[in-house]
Amino acid sequence: MCIRDRNMKTTVMALMAVAVLALVAAPAIADWNEGDPYKMHWPQMPNPVGWDVAFSTNLADDWGCTQSGPVTDIHFWISWKDDEEMTDQIGMISAVIAADDRTGEYSKPGEFLWGQAFLPDQVTIRPYGTGDQGWFDPLEGVVIPNDHEFIYQVNITDIRNPFYQEEGKIYWLNLYIQDKDGWPLPVGWKTSKSDHFEDDAVFWAGNEYFELIDPRTQESLDLAFVITPEPATLMLITLGGTGLIFRRKKRK
Repeated sequence: MCIRDRNMKTTVMALMAVAVLALVAAPAIADWNEGDPYKMHWPQMPNPVGWDVAFSTNLADDWGCTQSGPVTDIHFWISWKDDEEMTDQIGMISAVIAADDRTGEYSKPGEFLWGQAFLPDQVTIRPYGTGDQGWFDPLEGVVIPNDHEFIYQVNITDIRNPFYQEEGKIYWLNLYIQDKDGWPLPVGWKTSKSDHFEDDAVFWAGNEYFELIDPRTQESLDLAFVITPEPATLMLITLGGTGLIFRRKKRK
């Protein structure tokens, strides 16, 4: 076997090893961490001293797609009112993706494009961090500063029959959490840090959407979530990076 053939064989074996490692590591994406890959404008990270907006109604926020493909993984952050954690009382988490409607004074969810309801055994929830956070229910007009401190990350992964997003388009993620009898729980969707994207997040109030505005500062509010690549895409990203390494070595 010539030296060129041996080098090619070594390269192929290395690529196969990376592919196997990527597939083995794929389940770890169930817990998304800051710095992991994403396919939206940027991850809207939770504000540890922000608000938790009550799921007394549907809440929604927009994102810009940066990579075409199926939305198989959705991650978002929550807290419980008064830190009375009631994860075992969750009956269902509903997720809806809508088009971007810009016909009014501010953008809001338009045509519903996709939706699924997820049972507790289809999601994972893990402790994420702490901070001095407030409770905000815009539907009922309730504002309670310094209400709780614990933050949790909700992971919806490996979604079957996922929505296919197209690069360059803006979509809206609608979420709602209910108990086993269909009633809202004292849980809120965390507001995000200061990097604001497009228009404000919104809440549903009977027959229309209203903007989410900070009840103290009157500033815009966004909600904390991230749309991430599916495991197959992660493997291709890894392989692509490995290919670049081998090509760079060859040029030396």
